[in-house]
Amino acid sequence: METRVQGRHYEVSDALKRHVQQKLGRLDRYLDRASDAQVEITREATRSAADRYGVQATLWIGGTIVRAEHKAADVFQAVDAVMDFLQERLVRFKGKHYRRTGHRRPAPTGVAMAPPEAPAEPDLTEPEALLDIVRVKRVPLKPMAPEEAIEQLELLGHDFYLFHDAGTDRVSVLYRRHDGGYGLLQPEPA
Repeated sequence: METRVQGRHYEVSDALKRHVQQKLGRLDRYLDRASDAQVEITREATRSAADRYGVQATLWIGGTIVRAEHKAADVFQAVDAVMDFLQERLVRFKGKHYRRTGHRRPAPTGVAMAPPEAPAEPDLTEPEALLDIVRVKRVPLKPMAPEEAIEQLELLGHDFYLFHDAGTDRVSVLYRRHDGGYGLLQPEPA
């Protein structure tokens, strides 16, 4: 598995890189098809010392993305918390696939997602750059059932998930409701 450890407003030491590598190494038993891992560590100038360091980790496992983030007063505490959270998600993810496939290894999906490239910095001299859009992501849409989209939503830790609904052959949006349930937006032509 290829691992990238980056710092934003923070110089990542070799000791911290080794610590991240060691923690990711403990997750190997859950990562059958892991191809890439990216860990971004940020240092923010905040009044609250408890939120000084932020760690965001993203794993690409076949066609699945698993992501976690955490803020803490100490960078090593933040890394440990993110790795613990990733382990919980991977245990739950692997357990669901283990039960669903009847105790056999799931077949590869055939769709591999490349890690996102770093977005280009916007040129603020152009009039279009003054819009509120600060980041653009390109997302490959793989046909899936809403149940699989719920899994992806939980693994990413987001409040919504855009996917290609295999049942309706349309793009749909799954979102987490305040009452703990899920909602599904299915567009219709006007």
